Amino acid sequence: MAEFDRKSKVDESTQPVNRKYNKSSLFGGIAMGILFILTMIVLAVCLSEVFPSDPVFPWWQEKLVYRTLIESFQDSDGDGVGDLAGITSRLYYLKELGVGTIWLSNMFLIKDEPQERGTFSYNKDQIAAVNFTEIDPIFGTADNLTHLSEQASLEGMLLAMDLNPLWTSTSNTWFNASRNSQENFIDFYIWSQNNSQGLIEDYNWEFDDIRNQFYLTKSYPDVAVLNFSSKSVVNKLKEVFRYWMTLGVKAFNIGPIHEYSMNLFTEKSCLMEEINGCFGRVLGGKELISYLHENDVIVFGLWEVNDRDVPIPTLTLDGALDFSVNTIAREYFGYHYLGNAVIQALVSWVDIAQSSKMLWMMGNENHGRIVSHTGRQRAITNYVLDLVLPGGPAIYYGEELGLRNNENTASKIEYSRTPMLWTAYANANFSISEPWLPVHGDYNETCIAVQLEDPDSYLNTFKKILELRQDYSGGNQYFTAVLDGFIAFSRYKFYVKDAILVLVNFSYRTLYIDMETYSLEYATVGVVKLSSQSSQYPEGKEISLKNIQLEPNGLLILQYYPATSGEGVSNN
Repeated sequence: MAEFDRKSKVDESTQPVNRKYNKSSLFGGIAMGILFILTMIVLAVCLSEVFPSDPVFPWWQEKLVYRTLIESFQDSDGDGVGDLAGITSRLYYLKELGVGTIWLSNMFLIKDEPQERGTFSYNKDQIAAVNFTEIDPIFGTADNLTHLSEQASLEGMLLAMDLNPLWTSTSNTWFNASRNSQENFIDFYIWSQNNSQGLIEDYNWEFDDIRNQFYLTKSYPDVAVLNFSSKSVVNKLKEVFRYWMTLGVKAFNIGPIHEYSMNLFTEKSCLMEEINGCFGRVLGGKELISYLHENDVIVFGLWEVNDRDVPIPTLTLDGALDFSVNTIAREYFGYHYLGNAVIQALVSWVDIAQSSKMLWMMGNENHGRIVSHTGRQRAITNYVLDLVLPGGPAIYYGEELGLRNNENTASKIEYSRTPMLWTAYANANFSISEPWLPVHGDYNETCIAVQLEDPDSYLNTFKKILELRQDYSGGNQYFTAVLDGFIAFSRYKFYVKDAILVLVNFSYRTLYIDMETYSLEYATVGVVKLSSQSSQYPEGKEISLKNIQLEPNGLLILQYYPATSGEGVSNN
């Protein structure tokens, strides 16, 4: 019966029907339709003014960029050294943390022989490729990297990696070809008949017995500087980047930005044709970046903020970089550094960053862990600054745990490179064998597994800060108050009625603040979203903005609704 009913309806709809239309009704219907469309257009325009669509922000502003050393994150094969497969096994943690980009340390071959268990070592000044397109076997294989990229993509994360193309090892086949004056490699490096040209610090001339000329070096005799003025060099480097792109890498850190624009030579004669490469790095760098952009790849570089008057770094490549990673020098936030100096530096950085593409980072492998320089309380306070600094947040692995430098290592350069702390089991569950560097002695208290169980732990506090940062990503921020040792700033969520107020006490005395005197659109109360452990204000408590107590090195984050919005603050 059902089939019959369906067939009857179909048959009926296909029968020709003669209808006579009233012209006035027809034109009236058309007119009404046009009027309806125009009304919708006007309404859409009006609504777009009141409720504009959310702006689209770059991926590096949306989520956390997580910097990790491959050798120190997770060992998967029991040789005591972290590897690519180990990182893949820990993707669940990175996703839960809120990571959007995994930024890997360099993994290409940097020594004549592959590194083995017990011989692995690291020298930040001597990272020069023996082969740009060969993964050091101690880290894994090309298949391991491809698998990591694929699995990370499934979890909504991208891969970035270090690849500084400015120099190579003298064991590189390119250098051997150049020293023997082989075709297409003659001008691959910067050669000179003599060593009379003055050079800036860290650059030197080294004599080569085979070519009977001097070649330019960086820090060590076996680190030879490439000649970016050579078209052959740039084309060869394009092949290098293309290789890593095929393995799933979506972004590259091309190293210190200032290296691309500095004049390596102290004499004007460097402009003569007999010496190549003076300013070729800028032109060659731009061509490389342009090539990578054509392939939808992100390019960024490094800039250390150690002077608040330093010019905007991306100008060194005329803004060609997608963004720069700015490491804030630790001296600004050390125990001895007073609040007013921090505030002055902070305001200057914000002014610089407003027109730049920046990503902010505090600790790193070269300058040590932030907690060792500031203490845990001030370190947490410092990370809150990501809420106000324009751009995106980045973190060095283990910083979310509040790790300190591990001084039980052979050298200072290794203090901040020790293994990640996963559980309270042997070797912090980093490896079943003795790790290449010793784990922290307090790993049974500071490891991830233990901290996740404590709602007030450093890790969980960091996660709350990051959630706030992401909730208000791209929001408008401005300084509400800048006083002696104290700073307050507001950040508005785009097109949402609420805002957050961040209060930071950089001094070593208790402060009593009347925020009502700073207007805040006539708001009088706020709800505590986050506070220091020693604070008297628990999370979720509604407090008056009239008399706020802020302990030394204290932090308080409040959610408030401007009174003009007609909303009140609630604990729900």
